[in-house]
Amino acid sequence: MPFTCNVKIMESYLAVAATGTLASVQEVEEYVAFVRERAKANKITRVLLDERNLMDQQDTLDAYDFSESDSARMTAQEGIRLASVCHPDNYEINKTYETLLLNRSLVFRVFLEEKEALEWLLS
Repeated sequence: MPFTCNVKIMESYLAVAATGTLASVQEVEEYVAFVRERAKANKITRVLLDERNLMDQQDTLDAYDFSESDSARMTAQEGIRLASVCHPDNYEINKTYETLLLNRSLVFRVFLEEKEALEWLLS
């Protein structure tokens, strides 16, 4: 796996700190499946993704392909709410993911500051 995750169970959400690189749709699917399974195992539907040390190497077509994937569909069906705090270099592609996923009923928002992400996630 080109990425690693450190998971902490907080009082009302799951905190996932990811490091490494996501270079393909398949790697994004693996990452989301990992997060979804941890959330499901702990019966938690709110997830804070700290992706400030995770580099994205996908493009808009990759984001579209992921938004149409079973992984995205299952995450939406399970009602998981995701707040991502990303590296500034990844903001543009992550906003593309946000738009595509919200249009497919997957609640995913992108932030540059953890405080804002938590406020939204816990509201």
